[in-house]
Amino acid sequence: MYWLGAYPSREASSPYMRGGSNNKLEGEPKTSPISNLRTSNNGNTYSWLERKGDGTLVPVSVNRGDGNLFEVTLKDDLPATSTEARVERIVEYKVKGAEVAAGKEGCAVNDGYGYNRFFHALPECGEGKTKAEFSKSRTIIHIPAGSMDKMVAMTSK
Repeated sequence: MYWLGAYPSREASSPYMRGGSNNKLEGEPKTSPISNLRTSNNGNTYSWLERKGDGTLVPVSVNRGDGNLFEVTLKDDLPATSTEARVERIVEYKVKGAEVAAGKEGCAVNDGYGYNRFFHALPECGEGKTKAEFSKSRTIIHIPAGSMDKMVAMTSK
């Protein structure tokens, strides 16, 4: 489990973070290769084809919307010689810090927007688990240095 911020307390909420492949965040971030990266003219929607571990291509879109629940960041931090972009996802949940410190795993709480159904990042709640509330989704798209004009196409949609 990966913790951010304060130490767990009896009633405090602490961030509980999982990556896009449902992995608890520890060590180096996990990324997936992507192609056909596009953004809308206003920069609110990003779309791409993501290559999964079995080689299948899956279309993905992220809409940043008006709030701060969905964050998208483009970084040109890959070596300039790289030929593909990569995506990293981090989903943050609020949990009771003392319960996670006691060894309970975070479990799904579907809020009014159904965010857990969208991410499928946590197991269903049951015995020995602590309820987690969706807090934020961060998508970081890594592209080769100096390739913004070539890698990111603008669309009208």
